[in-house]
Amino acid sequence: MYKKAIKGRPADLLEPELEAATEAVKKLSSDMKDVLIYALYPTTGMQFLKWKYGVESPPADVLPKSLEKAKAERGLVQKAKKGLVCELPEK
Repeated sequence: MYKKAIKGRPADLLEPELEAATEAVKKLSSDMKDVLIYALYPTTGMQFLKWKYGVESPPADVLPKSLEKAKAERGLVQKAKKGLVCELPEK
């Protein structure tokens, strides 16, 4: 099934990726923390870095909620737990 056993550290078989990650984010940042975010999470990390540095605007669903909206949602959850919220029938 396997062609040959791994006798060393599995990490020794991986190609170095830090230089490629540094190159990928160099237009946005040179901060090592940002490079590591991208290296660990290439897709979501790059999206986050674009939002962080204002290249793109984040969508509304990832923006923080206002205190008023959070209180309204909490009130709705409390009503639902008491059975006071029901679905409207379709017309």
